[in-house]
Amino acid sequence: MNKRDLLTDFSIHLLLKEEETFDNELLFFVKNENTQPDYQEYVTTIKKFISDDFIWDSNIDGPIEEVRELTDIITEKEIVFFQDYLYNEFRFGYPSDVDEEGFVSGESYGINFSIEDIKFYFKEFLNLRYLNPYHYISYYQQYVNFLLSISGVILSDIYLEINNFIKVKDSINSSLYSQLEDDFESELRKDLLKNTQNTTF
Repeated sequence: MNKRDLLTDFSIHLLLKEEETFDNELLFFVKNENTQPDYQEYVTTIKKFISDDFIWDSNIDGPIEEVRELTDIITEKEIVFFQDYLYNEFRFGYPSDVDEEGFVSGESYGINFSIEDIKFYFKEFLNLRYLNPYHYISYYQQYVNFLLSISGVILSDIYLEINNFIKVKDSINSSLYSQLEDDFESELRKDLLKNTQNTTF
């Protein structure tokens, strides 16, 4: 990995802070739910997603040396450009209107981090990156987010089953259930009597 890779990975880390996304690249595991997503496929996908067209004053194609601050990769001035890039290039929220030409609008917004936020999240990112400095940490970040959302669905289903069980249990005490139980027992007795009459001992 070089500094450009680090900046690309950090960009995804920042974008993942926003929950209302409609970009498939930020829903990588959701999009590939029925397949086994490949790490290299992920790297290729996000490199296409994060623009390479920006010309940096800093040498971001250089090797990663000791990085403690974002300014170890890009200058203070470039951090401002980076902030503008994130705000202008990525839209969040869910559009609510479609005009006559098919363009969506409404309810979307740019991600708006202050310079202080960006620097703070970079330190957070470095702490995560410490766990695996040779891979895109956002790959694992997206995978954990995916597992959390899947487990949320499973827990929701279990919660519904428990609620249904409680409702059935509560209905057991009702007079209607008691009457149905008596009727059922009566039918069973009749069937049993009929079967015993037809059975030779």
